[in-house]
Amino acid sequence: MIHPRLLRAGFALLILAACLASVQAAFAPSAGFWIALAAGWVWGGCGGLAGSLLGTLLPSRRD
Repeated sequence: MIHPRLLRAGFALLILAACLASVQAAFAPSAGFWIALAAGWVWGGCGGLAGSLLGTLLPSRRD
C-alpha cells in the first residue's frame, strides 16, 4: 500500500513542477512553452512515481 505521506509528496512535486514549467514558459511563449510544460509534467510525474514506488517498497509503520 502506498504511504499517504509519500503520496502527498509526489502530488506536491507534480504541482510544483507544473507551476515552475508554467512560469518558465511565460518567458518563452513559442515552442518553448510546450516543451517546458511537457518537461514539467514529466518531471513531476517521475517524482510522483518514485514516491509511490518508495511507498510500496518501504515497510509501513502502523501505530
